[in-house]
Order: sequence, then structure tokens, then C-alpha cells
Amino acid sequence: MHAAQQQRRCAFATDQSTYAAMTRRTAAGEYVSPYQGLYANRTHWQTLTECERSAYMVRALHCKKPHWGFTGFSALDVQGITHSRSSHDGAVWIADHQRNAHKHNSPRTPLRRIHLPSDVGTRIIDGIPVTAGAVTVAVSIAHLPFMHALPLVDDALRKGATVEQLEECCRQLRVLTPALRTLLHCGNPKSESGGESIARAAIRLLGFAEPQLQVEFPDLRNSGHVIRVDMLWRLPDGRMIVLEFDGVQKYLDPTMTKHRDVRILVQTQGERDESIRRSGVTTIVHCFYEDVVNLRVFDRLLRNAGVPWVGVPNELQGELRMALQA
Repeated sequence: MHAAQQQRRCAFATDQSTYAAMTRRTAAGEYVSPYQGLYANRTHWQTLTECERSAYMVRALHCKKPHWGFTGFSALDVQGITHSRSSHDGAVWIADHQRNAHKHNSPRTPLRRIHLPSDVGTRIIDGIPVTAGAVTVAVSIAHLPFMHALPLVDDALRKGATVEQLEECCRQLRVLTPALRTLLHCGNPKSESGGESIARAAIRLLGFAEPQLQVEFPDLRNSGHVIRVDMLWRLPDGRMIVLEFDGVQKYLDPTMTKHRDVRILVQTQGERDESIRRSGVTTIVHCFYEDVVNLRVFDRLLRNAGVPWVGVPNELQGELRMALQA
């Protein structure tokens, strides 16, 4: 078990006596078994994020099944593709070239066999065989809600992919739908974080106008410096509305706060906002992740700020209904 933890993977038995011992320790609550035949120390497992747990399972299964090629959610962390931790459902996703691959999926085993064309191969990253980045993204976004799929698209575009390439990949995999096409065309490499991407997806889903991203204003506090805002709407009547997505780490993570007191951070934020207003911005909205994923709250924030509403596209009507019911 210690060796497996050092290798950042789950442990597995190589003989019957070890299997019996691991089974006993699991029954006693000392170990957990996230996948059939895989084990981890419970205390250590509880310290891992969903992404880390997925990667632990993938590394262990590669040792046991070296012929497997991983795709979808199981390949995201290996390839360093930005995604929400909630994307992981505890399942293992592998590529399968058999047309009836899905029929081999069993509710008793969290294994998802994804049918891919025979010419879709794998590449080795960190010793793990995974599908190409565009394929991994296409498989994943086809199984994700609109809001949690956009971060993957934005990340792919930042890394050099084009909307046309992603669209063609989705078409080849037979997962391209009107909603997915809209999603791809919402992608923007200027989005700097997964949180910002989710906020933009919510804006589109709720029917509001798309903002400009990462717009710079002169920092009137420091000559020669600029302030870059996350999102900006320029209205026909001359008003300018800014939305800033504030991650909690901005106030809690010492690496981002530089160990400054929260009160000082709030004061600095106020001074920054005042500088932006002096540049002609009329309204500034600060929101957190919790505000964005609560669509009714986010809708109210945007409407109260005066962000133009342009209507929900027909292909996203169903997505919006499901999101509001969640």
C-alpha cells in the first residue's frame, strides 16, 4: 500500500493471500475500494480531490490492463485539461472500437466503454495511453451539462485547437448536436479560469449578451499600469458594465493573498473598483462560484446590473430547464 501511494495510484493484489488481506481491511474500514480490485488507505483517500482519485484509479488500472486506452473524464487529468471536479462520477472511461461497446457496460462496475472509430488511436502521456486531446474533450463535453462543458472547450482553444477542429471531431464521433455546436462557438481562449468559463456559460444559458473578455483600463493609482477586468459590456447608451469573477482563493489562499489581512484585500479591491469607475465604468458586479451556479441568483445579479438580455437560443432551452431544476 505504501508503494502504491508513493506512485500516486491505488493498490491491487497480485496473489490470493494479498487479495484476502485487502478484502478484510476493506471490510474493517481501514481501506476503501473505489473500483473492483483496487484499494486505497481510507485516511489517505479522504485527502484526495475527485480529480486525484480518478488519476489514482487510472494509474493502477494501466498496470493491470496495459492494453486499455483511456478517454473522456479518465483522460482529463492525465492530459491536464481544465475541468470541474464535479465532472468525475467515479467511473473509468476507456476507448473501445467495438460498435456495441456500450452493451458491455455494467451498473455493477463503474466502467464506461466509449465506442470510437477504429482510426482513433491513443498517445502516451506520463506513461498512460490516452486519446488525443480533441477526442478527449469531444467525448467529455458530450456527457456534460452546458455550464461544465465550456471550461474544456476554452482550455482546448487556449492550447491551440480551433472550433472547426473540435466540431469536426464531434461530427466524426457522432455526438454533434445543435446545443453542442452552440457550445463550441461559445468557446474563447481569453477565458483565464474554469470559474470564468462557467460564468460565461451561465450568461449564455440565461440569454444575456456575450461580454468582451480581459479588457484593460489604465490603473489611475499607478501610472503606466493597467487593470484588466474579467468581462465587460459596452451598451449603446454609453454605459459600461463590468463583471468580476472572484474565487474564494483570492481571499483565503496565502499564495494569492501574499499573507495580507482580508481587510486589506477588501480595501485594495475597493480602490481598484474606484479606479475602474473613474475610467468610465458605470456598474461593477462581483460574483462567486456559488452565485453563478445558482442560476436564479445569477440571473437577478445580471438583470439588476442592466446587462442586456438577448434571449435563450432554442437549442439551449432544454439545458436551461434542466439546470433550473437541478
